Amino acid sequence: SLLSILLFLFHMSLNAQRGGIISQECPPSFEEARKTVEIFLTWDYLDSKRVQSGTNGIQITQIRPVETTSTCNELNFIISNNQKYQSIQSSLSSGQTKYFYRTDEFYFIFWDDKPEELPDGAVRIKTGPKRIFIVVSGDFQNTWEFYI
Repeated sequence: SLLSILLFLFHMSLNAQRGGIISQECPPSFEEARKTVEIFLTWDYLDSKRVQSGTNGIQITQIRPVETTSTCNELNFIISNNQKYQSIQSSLSSGQTKYFYRTDEFYFIFWDDKPEELPDGAVRIKTGPKRIFIVVSGDFQNTWEFYI
């Protein structure tokens, strides 16, 4: 019926607006990237940022990569609706990637160099200037932007 077709088109329109892309794979996870979230949650000099975002007191045992497509789509929606984040995403080199990590109540978005694996299997971490680190509330309604 016409109503069914209109409902279907409306649903497809919402999906296209919500994710920009209906489905997108989650970014890779690396232990070194997990450590970035651990640093944010534990280092003393970041106390004021944790208080501001409400992330103080979170146990590091909660840190894990985001692995569900629907959650990655929500986080990608946040990126696609912010010109600064879009610019960062579009200017990544082949040696860089975005990371999505989470705890029970928060998500974390950041971009960084991919770890470089050495011939002996060790991993070299590239360091550089402070980079943008985004904290997202569990309901995706609030974001806090920091440089760490």
